[in-house]
This record gives sequence, structure tokens and C-alpha cells, in this order.
Amino acid sequence: MTLNIFESDLRPMQYWHVRAQEKLDTWKQGVPEGYSTGFRNLDAWSRLVPGELTLVAARPSQGKSALGMQMVENLARQL
Repeated sequence: MTLNIFESDLRPMQYWHVRAQEKLDTWKQGVPEGYSTGFRNLDAWSRLVPGELTLVAARPSQGKSALGMQMVENLARQL
């Protein structure tokens, strides 16, 4: 089986470089990207961006599920 890059989602590194540079420029301008988590302190660090994976990691019994459920509820209210 041969991988044809023109029929797949693979993109050249130059594409990702341009995307990363655009994102950095947006961040420098202070324009928020994505949806609010519903927590102002957390939004300063990270927002919910469509197409991106957001991980919440911590030790057991630290409230990850409760935080995730609250973020989903806040997001549903925005949509």
C-alpha cells in the first residue's frame, strides 16, 4: 500500500509553519481564539478551539470530571 499525500490530510511543513505564525500573531494582538471555558482565569491560559484537543490532567480525585462537565455546560450555553 502506497501513501499518496495528495489524497490524504498530510500537509507540508510550510503549511504548519504559516498556521503557527498566524496563530502567534493573533495571540500577540490579544484577540481571543475559540470559545470561552466559562472560567475567566482559565480563559487567560487556554480556550476551547474547534479542531483542537484540550487535555485536562491531574492526580486522581482532583475534580477533572467536574471541571470538564462544567466547561461543556458553559460551552453549550454559548452555542
